[in-house]
Amino acid sequence: MSSPRPSRLLAVAAATVCVMALAACGSDETPSGTPSETATGEGQLGVSTPTPTDEATPTATATTPDGGGGGGGNNASPYPSNPADYGLEMLRAIAAGNDTRIVDLSDLNTAQYINTQNYKARNGQWTHANCESGFCYYYNQTGDIASVGINSSRVGQKSAVTSVNIEGGSFATDAVNYAQSLAYAWTFDGRYVVMRSLATQPVVNALSGKQKLNAGGGGVDAQSTSCPSGLSGTCVEVYAVGGSLSISYVFAVDPAKLGKPNAVTGVS
Repeated sequence: MSSPRPSRLLAVAAATVCVMALAACGSDETPSGTPSETATGEGQLGVSTPTPTDEATPTATATTPDGGGGGGGNNASPYPSNPADYGLEMLRAIAAGNDTRIVDLSDLNTAQYINTQNYKARNGQWTHANCESGFCYYYNQTGDIASVGINSSRVGQKSAVTSVNIEGGSFATDAVNYAQSLAYAWTFDGRYVVMRSLATQPVVNALSGKQKLNAGGGGVDAQSTSCPSGLSGTCVEVYAVGGSLSISYVFAVDPAKLGKPNAVTGVS
């Protein structure tokens, strides 16, 4: 890797000094606005599906939080009052490149880590999936998964975010690979947020009551098939391979959602 240009180094140094000064001296900004996808301890789906805190929050485009010191009788807190929204506010600040807000919601170390990981370049349209065990999970429009560590005792105050981690990902653009991605995530990964990024809520709920494809010690494969009664779109059979049990299901994939979230709309 070539060494950074001097001008690049000066810019980075200036940004670091700016962030450190903000962290040491505080800020008069009191960003507001309702937030519209980590670290360790990611929640695992396991055998049973974790119950999400709510339906997936509609996708929200990141914008720079309002600045200023309030006034006009507006005494609303600039800090969200629940973990899901607090995590979304953090992701919005990252997407907007707002270092002041990032430090305000977390700390200087977290802000520096976010910069080193280039998280600000990620797609900023995040949707909440669930919260559990001190973490809230989100997915964006390009397939990234984010987990935000939240100190529940500080929700509604500054510095409630304890960590941020974003995994790069993508959504398949053909139905067979998209369905196979969901089958693999359900069978071997088990994280609710990954499954929820690929399928609708009813599909994720239905899968929680079905036998997994690796029950006989096998793997997962997929192929095109005709849609059975009750399913529409492009149908794909996902099935176990290499194991002692013959297990298969049919996933319905919405062709209009290929390359985007939630394309699997039915299962039989």
